[in-house]
Amino acid sequence: MYYSLTLYTQRYRMIAYAVLVTAFVVLATLPVTMLWKNGAWHFVRATDPRAIALFWEQGTANVIAALTVVLAFCAGDLGVTAMGDDSEQRTLEWVATRPRSRRELAFTAWAASATSTTLLIGVAVASYVAILVLSTHEIDTGSMIHAIVGLAAPAFAMLSLAYFLSVGTGSARNGYLLALFTVVFFAVIRFAYFNIVLKRYVPLWLFGANNLYQPQITYAIAAWVLAVSALLSFGGAAIFARRDL
Repeated sequence: MYYSLTLYTQRYRMIAYAVLVTAFVVLATLPVTMLWKNGAWHFVRATDPRAIALFWEQGTANVIAALTVVLAFCAGDLGVTAMGDDSEQRTLEWVATRPRSRRELAFTAWAASATSTTLLIGVAVASYVAILVLSTHEIDTGSMIHAIVGLAAPAFAMLSLAYFLSVGTGSARNGYLLALFTVVFFAVIRFAYFNIVLKRYVPLWLFGANNLYQPQITYAIAAWVLAVSALLSFGGAAIFARRDL
């Protein structure tokens, strides 16, 4: 019941976020497939294998760069609305008194927000794949998987972090603000490490230009991020199970 109730509560957010995500995908992907010629933009239909590979590589990189932050904000909001201020609402009080454990209730709320986040990632990937398929008439499975992993890892990390902090503080607003502060702090430290520490003490030839300024997410890093996200969801459920309504 609470799973459906959470999805129903997030329905308007999901519509707005789906439109936002689609718009960013179009803005990130179209420049790869458009060519300025004779005073006008033309949609390019690639036929050369090298051009097709370049389109998919550049399009995937653009989508990940554009949507990492957007999906983080969306997922964070979905995470805090999973429980957040609901501890003071009669709906949650009624559901919590039914013959179900509080831990199960908390996991149900997280699962509903995770479902919404997964749908947003699906919308993003489907949109960018559709544009590139129209241009190249081919599907690059490797690029698709890379895009899914590159978008899912930070989105679920932000979702679980915001969920954990909102449940811990008992406030959706405080949880969201703390999650944003944590992400910004991590981004500053990450930028300083890769652009100051390594640049100063490590020979630059050891790093490619992309890795120096924007380290690429690997499958190992994604696995660690998803594992930490799962631990945060467990932690949020444990906190809620011990809290008085």
